[in-house]
Amino acid sequence: MYSIRRRLGLSLFGLITLTYALVFVGTEIVIRRDRFQRHERLVMATTESIINTLNQRTDEAPVDTDLILQALNDFSSTRVFVWLSRPSQDPLFPTTISARTFLDKNGLLLSAGVDADGMQKPRSFAFEKDEFYTCSMPLPGNLGVLRFLEDVGVNPANRRSNLLLLFGTWLLLSLISLAVIQRLLAYSLRPLSQLEQAMDEMALRPSGNVAEQQLLWKDQPSELQPIAQAFNDLSLRLQDSWTKQQLYIRSVSHELTTPLALIRSSARLLKRRLKGISEQDRDLLLAAENEAFNSERLVRMLTDLTRSESGNLVLSPSLVYPFVLLEEMVANSQSLPWAGRLQFKPTGNIEQLKSASCLLDKERLRQCLNNLIENSAKYSPHDQPIILDFSVESSNAMIRVSDFGPGIPFDERDAIFQPFYRATNASTDTTGSGIGLALVAKLVDAMGGEIEVLDQTSPGTTMQV
Repeated sequence: MYSIRRRLGLSLFGLITLTYALVFVGTEIVIRRDRFQRHERLVMATTESIINTLNQRTDEAPVDTDLILQALNDFSSTRVFVWLSRPSQDPLFPTTISARTFLDKNGLLLSAGVDADGMQKPRSFAFEKDEFYTCSMPLPGNLGVLRFLEDVGVNPANRRSNLLLLFGTWLLLSLISLAVIQRLLAYSLRPLSQLEQAMDEMALRPSGNVAEQQLLWKDQPSELQPIAQAFNDLSLRLQDSWTKQQLYIRSVSHELTTPLALIRSSARLLKRRLKGISEQDRDLLLAAENEAFNSERLVRMLTDLTRSESGNLVLSPSLVYPFVLLEEMVANSQSLPWAGRLQFKPTGNIEQLKSASCLLDKERLRQCLNNLIENSAKYSPHDQPIILDFSVESSNAMIRVSDFGPGIPFDERDAIFQPFYRATNASTDTTGSGIGLALVAKLVDAMGGEIEVLDQTSPGTTMQV
Protein backbone atom coordinates (compact mmCIF):
# COMPACT_ATOMS: atom_id res chain seq x y z
CA MET A 1 0.00 0.00 0.00
CA TYR A 2 1.24 3.46 -0.90
CA SER A 3 2.48 5.33 2.18
CA ILE A 4 4.01 8.80 2.24
CA ARG A 5 5.55 8.05 5.62
CA ARG A 6 7.19 4.86 4.40
CA ARG A 7 8.36 6.41 1.15
CA LEU A 8 9.75 9.46 2.94
CA GLY A 9 11.45 7.27 5.54
CA LEU A 10 13.02 5.01 2.92
CA SER A 11 14.15 8.04 0.92
CA LEU A 12 15.83 9.63 3.94
CA PHE A 13 17.34 6.31 4.98
CA GLY A 14 18.67 5.72 1.47
CA LEU A 15 20.07 9.25 1.28
CA ILE A 16 21.83 8.99 4.65
CA THR A 17 23.12 5.49 3.88
CA LEU A 18 24.46 6.68 0.54
CA THR A 19 26.05 9.67 2.28
CA TYR A 20 27.82 7.36 4.73
CA ALA A 21 29.05 5.18 1.87
CA LEU A 22 30.31 8.19 -0.08
CA VAL A 23 32.07 9.51 3.03
CA PHE A 24 33.83 6.19 3.62
CA VAL A 25 34.76 5.72 -0.03
CA GLY A 26 35.82 9.36 -0.32
CA THR A 27 37.93 9.02 2.82
CA GLU A 28 39.69 6.00 1.35
CA ILE A 29 40.31 7.85 -1.91
CA VAL A 30 41.62 10.93 -0.10
CA ILE A 31 43.96 8.82 2.05
CA ARG A 32 45.37 7.01 -0.99
CA ARG A 33 45.81 10.28 -2.89
CA ASP A 34 47.52 11.83 0.12
CA ARG A 35 49.90 8.86 0.31
CA PHE A 36 50.73 9.20 -3.38
CA GLN A 37 51.31 12.92 -2.99
CA ARG A 38 53.56 12.38 0.01
CA HIS A 39 55.46 9.74 -1.98
CA GLU A 40 55.82 12.15 -4.90
CA ARG A 41 57.08 14.94 -2.61
CA LEU A 42 59.52 12.49 -1.00
CA VAL A 43 60.82 11.42 -4.42
CA MET A 44 61.14 14.99 -5.70
CA ALA A 45 62.91 16.20 -2.58
CA THR A 46 65.25 13.19 -2.46
CA THR A 47 66.09 13.47 -6.16
CA GLU A 48 66.77 17.19 -5.83
CA SER A 49 69.00 16.61 -2.81
CA ILE A 50 70.97 13.85 -4.57
CA ILE A 51 71.41 15.99 -7.68
CA ASN A 52 72.62 18.92 -5.56
CA THR A 53 75.05 16.66 -3.71
CA LEU A 54 76.44 15.29 -6.95
CA ASN A 55 76.66 18.75 -8.52
CA GLN A 56 78.63 20.12 -5.59
CA ARG A 57 81.21 17.42 -6.03
CA THR A 58 81.35 17.34 -9.77
CA ASP A 59 82.30 20.90 -10.50
CA GLU A 60 85.82 19.81 -11.43
CA ALA A 61 85.85 15.99 -11.29
CA PRO A 62 83.61 13.34 -12.84
CA VAL A 63 81.08 11.51 -10.69
CA ASP A 64 82.36 8.17 -9.49
CA THR A 65 80.45 5.15 -8.21
CA ASP A 66 81.47 5.69 -4.60
CA LEU A 67 79.99 9.17 -4.59
CA ILE A 68 76.66 7.91 -5.94
CA LEU A 69 76.66 4.98 -3.52
CA GLN A 70 77.24 7.35 -0.62
CA ALA A 71 74.21 9.38 -1.74
CA LEU A 72 72.07 6.27 -2.01
CA ASN A 73 73.13 5.18 1.47
CA ASP A 74 72.34 8.61 2.86
CA PHE A 75 68.77 8.67 1.53
CA SER A 76 67.77 5.03 2.06
CA SER A 77 66.05 3.99 5.30
CA THR A 78 63.95 1.19 6.72
CA ARG A 79 60.90 2.52 4.84
CA VAL A 80 62.46 3.98 1.70
CA PHE A 81 64.82 2.14 -0.62
CA VAL A 82 66.67 4.16 -3.29
CA TRP A 83 68.87 2.60 -5.99
CA LEU A 84 70.30 3.57 -9.34
CA SER A 85 69.22 1.77 -12.47
CA ARG A 86 71.85 1.93 -15.23
CA PRO A 87 70.93 0.65 -18.69
CA SER A 88 74.47 -0.47 -19.63
CA GLN A 89 75.54 -1.66 -16.17
CA ASP A 90 74.19 -3.54 -13.20
CA PRO A 91 71.94 -1.60 -10.79
CA LEU A 92 73.70 0.16 -7.94
CA PHE A 93 72.11 -0.68 -4.58
CA PRO A 94 72.75 0.96 -1.20
CA THR A 95 74.84 -1.06 1.22
CA THR A 96 73.34 0.01 4.55
CA ILE A 97 71.85 -2.43 7.02
CA SER A 98 68.39 -0.93 6.52
CA ALA A 99 68.69 -1.66 2.78
CA ARG A 100 68.95 -5.38 3.53
CA THR A 101 65.25 -5.28 4.52
CA PHE A 102 64.37 -4.74 0.86
CA LEU A 103 67.19 -6.75 -0.72
CA ASP A 104 66.46 -9.88 1.29
CA LYS A 105 62.89 -10.10 -0.03
CA ASN A 106 63.15 -12.27 -3.10
CA GLY A 107 61.18 -10.89 -5.99
CA LEU A 108 60.41 -7.52 -4.37
CA LEU A 109 62.74 -5.48 -6.58
CA LEU A 110 61.62 -7.43 -9.62
CA SER A 111 58.02 -6.47 -8.86
CA ALA A 112 59.08 -2.86 -8.48
CA GLY A 113 60.90 -2.88 -11.85
CA VAL A 114 64.54 -3.11 -10.88
CA ASP A 115 65.92 -2.13 -14.31
CA ALA A 116 63.14 0.13 -15.52
CA ASP A 117 64.39 3.17 -17.35
CA GLY A 118 62.99 6.62 -17.86
CA MET A 119 60.69 8.57 -15.64
CA GLN A 120 57.72 6.63 -14.21
CA LYS A 121 54.81 7.98 -12.21
CA PRO A 122 54.12 6.56 -8.76
CA ARG A 123 52.21 3.31 -8.66
CA SER A 124 51.25 0.91 -5.90
CA PHE A 125 51.54 -2.84 -5.75
CA ALA A 126 51.13 -5.53 -3.13
CA PHE A 127 53.96 -7.89 -2.25
CA GLU A 128 53.37 -10.72 0.18
CA LYS A 129 51.40 -9.00 2.97
CA ASP A 130 52.51 -5.41 2.46
CA GLU A 131 51.77 -2.56 0.07
CA PHE A 132 54.52 -0.61 -1.67
CA TYR A 133 54.79 2.54 -3.80
CA THR A 134 57.41 2.85 -6.52
CA CYS A 135 58.44 5.39 -9.15
CA SER A 136 61.58 6.62 -10.93
CA MET A 137 63.37 9.90 -11.73
CA PRO A 138 66.24 10.14 -14.27
CA LEU A 139 69.49 11.82 -13.26
CA PRO A 140 71.09 14.39 -15.57
CA GLY A 141 74.20 13.53 -17.57
CA ASN A 142 73.04 9.98 -18.41
CA LEU A 143 74.05 8.82 -14.96
CA GLY A 144 71.02 6.53 -14.80
CA VAL A 145 67.57 6.46 -13.27
CA LEU A 146 66.90 6.82 -9.58
CA ARG A 147 64.43 4.15 -8.49
CA PHE A 148 62.37 4.58 -5.34
CA LEU A 149 60.58 1.91 -3.35
CA GLU A 150 58.56 2.93 -0.30
CA ASP A 151 56.98 0.61 2.21
CA VAL A 152 53.82 2.55 3.05
CA GLY A 153 53.14 0.42 6.09
CA VAL A 154 49.75 -0.86 4.96
CA ASN A 155 49.11 -4.55 5.36
CA PRO A 156 46.43 -5.79 2.90
CA ALA A 157 45.02 -8.15 5.54
CA ASN A 158 44.81 -5.30 8.03
CA ARG A 159 43.33 -3.15 5.31
CA ARG A 160 40.60 -5.72 4.73
CA SER A 161 39.98 -5.79 8.46
CA ASN A 162 39.74 -2.02 8.45
CA LEU A 163 37.32 -2.16 5.53
CA LEU A 164 35.20 -4.69 7.40
CA LEU A 165 35.30 -2.43 10.44
CA LEU A 166 34.25 0.52 8.30
CA PHE A 167 31.45 -1.58 6.78
CA GLY A 168 30.28 -2.58 10.26
CA THR A 169 30.40 1.05 11.33
CA TRP A 170 28.43 2.01 8.22
CA LEU A 171 25.83 -0.66 8.96
CA LEU A 172 25.54 0.38 12.61
CA LEU A 173 25.20 4.05 11.71
CA SER A 174 22.57 3.16 9.10
CA LEU A 175 20.51 1.24 11.66
CA ILE A 176 20.82 4.07 14.16
CA SER A 177 19.81 6.53 11.45
CA LEU A 178 16.80 4.37 10.58
CA ALA A 179 15.63 4.39 14.20
CA VAL A 180 16.17 8.15 14.47
CA ILE A 181 14.36 8.76 11.16
CA GLN A 182 11.39 6.71 12.34
CA ARG A 183 11.16 8.70 15.56
CA LEU A 184 11.54 12.00 13.73
CA LEU A 185 8.93 11.04 11.14
CA ALA A 186 6.53 9.91 13.85
CA TYR A 187 6.99 13.25 15.61
CA SER A 188 6.87 15.32 12.43
CA LEU A 189 3.83 13.51 11.02
CA ARG A 190 1.92 13.47 14.30
CA PRO A 191 -0.42 16.24 13.08
CA LEU A 192 -1.26 14.09 10.05
CA SER A 193 -1.97 11.12 12.33
CA GLN A 194 -4.28 13.29 14.44
CA LEU A 195 -6.07 14.46 11.31
CA GLU A 196 -6.33 10.86 10.12
CA GLN A 197 -7.81 9.81 13.47
CA ALA A 198 -10.29 12.67 13.37
CA MET A 199 -11.42 11.68 9.87
CA ASP A 200 -11.73 8.01 10.88
CA GLU A 201 -13.99 9.02 13.76
CA MET A 202 -16.22 11.13 11.52
CA ALA A 203 -19.71 9.72 11.99
CA LEU A 204 -23.17 10.93 12.92
CA ARG A 205 -23.55 10.63 16.68
CA PRO A 206 -26.72 10.48 18.81
CA SER A 207 -25.91 14.05 19.85
CA GLY A 208 -26.21 15.12 16.21
CA ASN A 209 -22.53 16.00 15.95
CA VAL A 210 -20.42 14.64 13.14
CA ALA A 211 -17.12 15.07 15.00
CA GLU A 212 -16.43 15.21 18.72
CA GLN A 213 -14.69 18.55 18.32
CA GLN A 214 -13.31 20.87 15.70
CA LEU A 215 -9.63 20.67 14.87
CA LEU A 216 -7.56 23.55 16.24
CA TRP A 217 -6.14 24.54 12.89
CA LYS A 218 -3.99 27.34 14.30
CA ASP A 219 -1.97 24.74 16.23
CA GLN A 220 -1.25 22.79 13.04
CA PRO A 221 1.84 23.23 10.83
CA SER A 222 1.37 25.81 8.10
CA GLU A 223 1.16 23.04 5.46
CA LEU A 224 -1.77 21.39 7.26
CA GLN A 225 -3.73 24.47 8.28
CA PRO A 226 -5.74 24.64 5.01
CA ILE A 227 -6.52 20.90 5.31
CA ALA A 228 -7.60 21.28 8.95
CA GLN A 229 -9.84 24.22 8.03
CA ALA A 230 -11.31 22.24 5.13
CA PHE A 231 -11.96 19.32 7.51
CA ASN A 232 -13.77 21.60 9.96
CA ASP A 233 -15.89 23.06 7.17
CA LEU A 234 -16.66 19.59 5.85
CA SER A 235 -17.72 18.30 9.27
CA LEU A 236 -20.02 21.30 9.72
CA ARG A 237 -21.59 20.79 6.30
CA LEU A 238 -22.06 17.08 6.96
CA GLN A 239 -23.54 17.79 10.35
CA ASP A 240 -25.98 20.26 8.82
CA SER A 241 -26.85 17.87 5.98
CA TRP A 242 -27.31 14.83 8.19
CA THR A 243 -29.31 16.80 10.74
CA LYS A 244 -31.67 17.99 8.00
CA GLN A 245 -31.91 14.45 6.69
CA GLN A 246 -32.78 13.13 10.14
CA LEU A 247 -35.41 15.80 10.68
CA TYR A 248 -36.86 15.23 7.22
CA ILE A 249 -37.15 11.45 7.63
CA ARG A 250 -38.59 11.76 11.11
CA SER A 251 -41.09 14.32 9.88
CA VAL A 252 -42.10 12.22 6.87
CA SER A 253 -42.33 9.08 8.99
CA HIS A 254 -44.51 10.82 11.53
CA GLU A 255 -46.74 12.30 8.85
CA LEU A 256 -47.12 9.00 6.96
CA THR A 257 -47.45 6.47 9.77
CA THR A 258 -50.79 7.69 11.07
CA PRO A 259 -52.65 7.99 7.73
CA LEU A 260 -51.28 4.68 6.50
CA ALA A 261 -52.43 2.95 9.66
CA LEU A 262 -55.82 4.61 9.25
CA ILE A 263 -56.08 3.49 5.61
CA ARG A 264 -55.14 -0.07 6.52
CA SER A 265 -57.60 -0.31 9.41
CA SER A 266 -60.37 1.35 7.37
CA ALA A 267 -59.86 -1.09 4.48
CA ARG A 268 -59.99 -4.03 6.90
CA LEU A 269 -63.11 -2.63 8.56
CA LEU A 270 -64.88 -2.01 5.23
CA LYS A 271 -64.08 -5.52 4.10
CA ARG A 272 -65.77 -6.92 7.19
CA ARG A 273 -68.80 -4.60 7.21
CA LEU A 274 -69.74 -4.45 3.57
CA LYS A 275 -71.98 -7.30 2.53
CA GLY A 276 -72.86 -8.33 -0.97
CA ILE A 277 -69.99 -6.54 -2.68
CA SER A 278 -68.45 -8.09 -5.73
CA GLU A 279 -65.33 -10.20 -5.57
CA GLN A 280 -63.53 -7.55 -7.61
CA ASP A 281 -64.36 -4.85 -5.02
CA ARG A 282 -63.28 -7.15 -2.21
CA ASP A 283 -59.96 -7.67 -3.99
CA LEU A 284 -59.56 -3.89 -4.26
CA LEU A 285 -60.08 -3.50 -0.51
CA LEU A 286 -57.60 -6.32 0.15
CA ALA A 287 -55.04 -4.69 -2.17
CA ALA A 288 -55.50 -1.34 -0.40
CA GLU A 289 -54.99 -3.00 2.97
CA ASN A 290 -51.86 -4.84 1.79
CA GLU A 291 -50.34 -1.78 0.13
CA ALA A 292 -51.01 0.33 3.23
CA PHE A 293 -49.39 -2.38 5.36
CA ASN A 294 -46.32 -2.57 3.06
CA SER A 295 -45.99 1.23 2.96
CA GLU A 296 -46.28 1.46 6.74
CA ARG A 297 -43.67 -1.26 7.11
CA LEU A 298 -41.38 0.55 4.66
CA VAL A 299 -41.70 3.77 6.67
CA ARG A 300 -40.86 1.91 9.89
CA MET A 301 -37.79 0.30 8.26
CA LEU A 302 -36.64 3.65 6.90
CA THR A 303 -37.03 5.20 10.35
CA ASP A 304 -35.13 2.35 11.99
CA LEU A 305 -32.37 2.60 9.40
CA THR A 306 -32.01 6.32 10.03
CA ARG A 307 -31.89 5.77 13.78
CA SER A 308 -29.26 3.05 13.40
CA GLU A 309 -27.01 5.33 11.32
CA SER A 310 -27.22 8.09 13.91
CA GLY A 311 -26.75 5.76 16.89
CA ASN A 312 -30.27 6.39 18.22
CA LEU A 313 -31.57 2.87 17.66
CA VAL A 314 -32.99 1.50 20.92
CA LEU A 315 -32.45 -2.17 21.73
CA SER A 316 -33.99 -4.19 24.55
CA PRO A 317 -31.68 -7.16 25.09
CA SER A 318 -32.96 -10.22 26.91
CA LEU A 319 -32.22 -13.94 27.10
CA VAL A 320 -33.56 -15.47 23.88
CA TYR A 321 -33.76 -19.11 22.79
CA PRO A 322 -33.38 -19.00 18.97
CA PHE A 323 -34.72 -22.53 18.48
CA VAL A 324 -38.00 -21.65 20.19
CA LEU A 325 -38.24 -18.36 18.28
CA LEU A 326 -37.81 -20.12 14.92
CA GLU A 327 -40.47 -22.69 15.82
CA GLU A 328 -42.86 -19.85 16.68
CA MET A 329 -42.14 -18.07 13.39
CA VAL A 330 -42.87 -21.23 11.36
CA ALA A 331 -46.05 -21.88 13.32
CA ASN A 332 -47.26 -18.27 12.86
CA SER A 333 -46.44 -18.11 9.14
CA GLN A 334 -49.77 -19.61 8.03
CA SER A 335 -51.37 -16.22 7.58
CA LEU A 336 -48.34 -14.77 5.73
CA PRO A 337 -47.77 -14.74 1.95
CA TRP A 338 -45.15 -17.48 2.19
CA ALA A 339 -47.46 -19.85 4.08
CA GLY A 340 -46.57 -23.47 3.48
CA ARG A 341 -43.15 -22.71 1.97
CA LEU A 342 -41.29 -22.17 5.25
CA GLN A 343 -39.52 -25.29 6.54
CA PHE A 344 -37.51 -25.56 9.76
CA LYS A 345 -34.59 -28.00 9.46
CA PRO A 346 -32.21 -27.63 12.45
CA THR A 347 -28.76 -29.23 12.33
CA GLY A 348 -27.40 -31.03 15.38
CA ASN A 349 -28.68 -32.44 18.65
CA ILE A 350 -32.21 -31.11 19.15
CA GLU A 351 -31.99 -30.97 22.94
CA GLN A 352 -28.76 -29.01 22.81
CA LEU A 353 -30.19 -26.65 20.21
CA LYS A 354 -33.27 -26.02 22.35
CA SER A 355 -31.09 -25.08 25.34
CA ALA A 356 -28.88 -22.68 23.36
CA SER A 357 -29.52 -19.06 24.35
CA CYS A 358 -28.33 -15.61 23.30
CA LEU A 359 -28.51 -12.15 24.84
CA LEU A 360 -30.18 -9.95 22.24
CA ASP A 361 -33.35 -8.07 21.32
CA LYS A 362 -35.93 -10.75 20.50
CA GLU A 363 -38.24 -8.55 18.46
CA ARG A 364 -35.36 -7.08 16.46
CA LEU A 365 -34.11 -10.59 15.68
CA ARG A 366 -37.63 -11.54 14.62
CA GLN A 367 -37.70 -8.43 12.41
CA CYS A 368 -34.39 -9.41 10.81
CA LEU A 369 -35.51 -12.96 10.08
CA ASN A 370 -38.84 -11.78 8.69
CA ASN A 371 -36.98 -9.51 6.28
CA LEU A 372 -34.69 -12.34 5.16
CA ILE A 373 -37.63 -14.74 4.73
CA GLU A 374 -39.61 -12.14 2.81
CA ASN A 375 -36.65 -11.58 0.48
CA SER A 376 -36.37 -15.31 -0.13
CA ALA A 377 -40.09 -15.57 -0.85
CA LYS A 378 -39.94 -12.58 -3.16
CA TYR A 379 -36.92 -13.61 -5.24
CA SER A 380 -37.41 -17.40 -5.49
CA PRO A 381 -40.02 -19.53 -7.32
CA HIS A 382 -43.35 -19.78 -5.48
CA ASP A 383 -43.31 -23.57 -5.63
CA GLN A 384 -39.89 -23.84 -3.94
CA PRO A 385 -39.38 -24.07 -0.17
CA ILE A 386 -37.65 -21.56 2.11
CA ILE A 387 -35.47 -23.44 4.58
CA LEU A 388 -34.65 -22.25 8.08
CA ASP A 389 -31.59 -23.92 9.57
CA PHE A 390 -30.29 -23.51 13.12
CA SER A 391 -27.03 -24.86 14.54
CA VAL A 392 -24.48 -24.09 17.23
CA GLU A 393 -20.82 -23.87 16.18
CA SER A 394 -17.99 -22.81 18.50
CA SER A 395 -20.40 -21.22 20.98
CA ASN A 396 -22.03 -19.22 18.17
CA ALA A 397 -25.70 -19.50 17.24
CA MET A 398 -25.95 -19.83 13.45
CA ILE A 399 -29.27 -19.12 11.73
CA ARG A 400 -29.46 -19.71 7.98
CA VAL A 401 -32.23 -18.73 5.58
CA SER A 402 -31.93 -20.57 2.22
CA ASP A 403 -33.93 -20.33 -1.00
CA PHE A 404 -33.70 -21.64 -4.56
CA GLY A 405 -33.78 -18.35 -6.44
CA PRO A 406 -31.27 -16.88 -8.91
CA GLY A 407 -28.66 -16.23 -6.21
CA ILE A 408 -26.55 -13.13 -5.64
CA PRO A 409 -23.47 -12.36 -7.81
CA PHE A 410 -20.26 -12.88 -5.86
CA ASP A 411 -18.98 -9.33 -6.44
CA GLU A 412 -22.24 -7.84 -5.09
CA ARG A 413 -22.45 -9.74 -1.80
CA ASP A 414 -21.16 -6.81 0.24
CA ALA A 415 -23.02 -4.15 -1.73
CA ILE A 416 -26.48 -5.66 -1.08
CA PHE A 417 -26.20 -4.60 2.56
CA GLN A 418 -25.89 -0.96 1.52
CA PRO A 419 -29.07 1.17 1.64
CA PHE A 420 -31.12 1.31 -1.59
CA TYR A 421 -28.90 -1.19 -3.44
CA ARG A 422 -30.50 -4.04 -5.42
CA ALA A 423 -28.68 -6.91 -7.08
CA THR A 424 -28.21 -6.52 -10.82
CA ASN A 425 -29.85 -9.91 -11.49
CA ALA A 426 -33.00 -9.00 -9.54
CA SER A 427 -36.15 -9.33 -11.61
CA THR A 428 -37.66 -6.03 -12.73
CA ASP A 429 -41.07 -7.47 -11.95
CA THR A 430 -40.16 -7.81 -8.27
CA THR A 431 -40.72 -4.72 -6.18
CA GLY A 432 -38.16 -3.74 -3.59
CA SER A 433 -36.75 -0.66 -1.89
CA GLY A 434 -33.23 -1.85 -1.06
CA ILE A 435 -33.78 -1.00 2.61
CA GLY A 436 -34.55 -4.41 4.14
CA LEU A 437 -31.10 -5.99 3.97
CA ALA A 438 -29.41 -2.72 4.95
CA LEU A 439 -31.57 -2.56 8.08
CA VAL A 440 -30.92 -6.24 8.84
CA ALA A 441 -27.16 -5.64 8.64
CA LYS A 442 -27.44 -2.64 10.99
CA LEU A 443 -29.60 -4.51 13.50
CA VAL A 444 -27.44 -7.64 13.49
CA ASP A 445 -24.31 -5.55 13.99
CA ALA A 446 -25.96 -3.59 16.82
CA MET A 447 -26.78 -6.89 18.57
CA GLY A 448 -23.17 -8.05 18.29
CA GLY A 449 -23.67 -10.47 15.41
CA GLU A 450 -22.62 -10.87 11.79
CA ILE A 451 -24.48 -11.50 8.55
CA GLU A 452 -23.05 -12.88 5.33
CA VAL A 453 -23.96 -14.65 2.11
CA LEU A 454 -22.62 -18.20 2.08
CA ASP A 455 -21.08 -19.97 -0.89
CA GLN A 456 -23.08 -22.89 -2.27
CA THR A 457 -22.92 -25.13 -5.30
CA SER A 458 -26.66 -25.34 -5.98
CA PRO A 459 -28.73 -22.39 -7.25
CA GLY A 460 -30.17 -20.03 -4.69
CA THR A 461 -29.03 -17.90 -1.77
CA THR A 462 -28.17 -18.75 1.82
CA MET A 463 -28.08 -15.89 4.31
CA GLN A 464 -26.31 -16.69 7.58
CA VAL A 465 -26.81 -14.73 10.80
